[in-house]
Amino acid sequence: MSTKEVWKRLLGFLWQFKGLLLISFICAAISVWLNVLAPLLIGNIIDRITALHDIRSILKDVALLVAVYGFYSVFNWGMMYASNKIAFSCSCVLRKQLYEKIERLPISFYDKNAKGDLISRFVNDVDFISDGFLQGLSTILSGGVTIVLSLYFMLRVNWIMALIVVVSAPFTYLVAKFITSRSQKYFAVQANALGAMNGYGEEQISGIRTVKAYGHEKQSLEQFKKYNQELYTSGVKSQFYGSLANPSTRFVMNTAYTVVGVTGAALALMSMITIGNISSFLIYSNLFSKPFTEISGVMTQLQSAVSSGRRIFTIMDMTEESRDEHAPVLQAAEGRIDFEHIGFEYEEGKPLMKDIDLHIKGGSRIAVVGRTGAGKTTLVNLLMRFYDIKSGRILIDGQDIMKVSRDSLRQNFGMVLQDTY
Repeated sequence: MSTKEVWKRLLGFLWQFKGLLLISFICAAISVWLNVLAPLLIGNIIDRITALHDIRSILKDVALLVAVYGFYSVFNWGMMYASNKIAFSCSCVLRKQLYEKIERLPISFYDKNAKGDLISRFVNDVDFISDGFLQGLSTILSGGVTIVLSLYFMLRVNWIMALIVVVSAPFTYLVAKFITSRSQKYFAVQANALGAMNGYGEEQISGIRTVKAYGHEKQSLEQFKKYNQELYTSGVKSQFYGSLANPSTRFVMNTAYTVVGVTGAALALMSMITIGNISSFLIYSNLFSKPFTEISGVMTQLQSAVSSGRRIFTIMDMTEESRDEHAPVLQAAEGRIDFEHIGFEYEEGKPLMKDIDLHIKGGSRIAVVGRTGAGKTTLVNLLMRFYDIKSGRILIDGQDIMKVSRDSLRQNFGMVLQDTY
């Protein structure tokens, strides 16, 4: 599944909360507008002070500036609250849908997937998606609006210095994109390594009695060390490449910031710009560049979200157990069981049973005896329709179990499993 497809599906979850999205966007727009309005007021205050204006007009501008920052804080809180609620609501819906999906998958799915890896998808992968949205959504949302408004005010103050800042922006984007494209594969490896380690750990802890009985503690530990080392190696690589984005983009923007400062000083000496305007522009320059560094900083979380989303959607797209809600109901059975020419295989091309015939009279008591792996449990699993047979048919009181509902079939059995629950 491509990264584009993963993001398309993740954003589909977001669209369920379009009301909160609208609130978040409105709050972001207002808070950002207030935030970029403040430097203009700061510049005016500086110019009034340098021009020796009366104290009342200066205090009036200061009071207005305090009010602007106060309302900015309120609307910024509203944006963060709405964004956080969206992120956690998405994770809640995603976990619910994932659990519902897993319940509808056939038993063969559980044979091929470690329980620890499934738990890792429920907990870690969904958390990675939530964290990616939690930081990424609010950062991208407010950052995009900040860039547009800051650019507008910079052009109003001085187009020459604005041009310097704008020219540096593509370099910031290209640096971040280059690093992101190189580090994406390492985050995918890290997510898989985490699932594999969790799966092995859960398996060993669940079977600790067997491990101790055979004295395999050392072998178990050595194998765990391998999984742990793979996670460590992939984690170090992903974090190393991911962490390059923020300082690299910050270097580009700081270089531009220095050039802007020198240019502003030169223009001030030629009386082409006031000290207050220089102060305002430097703040705008910082506001303009800051979202680029912040967005590059959340690339790590966004890449983890994509890798985790791919792991979750892989399960979501798996073929479910065939539905049988409208199948006939098997009434209370007398107990006559017939296996007729049964063929079965766990893996395609590796037959386990061929042309098996077995006839059991109702009310009789039998024992199925054989060596480990002979197929005793498999025989019962087929009778319960935990797996579907490859060929032949199984009859209960003359009724083909493939043509009755699973629920009604299993209600006719009492089964004591080998594993406790």
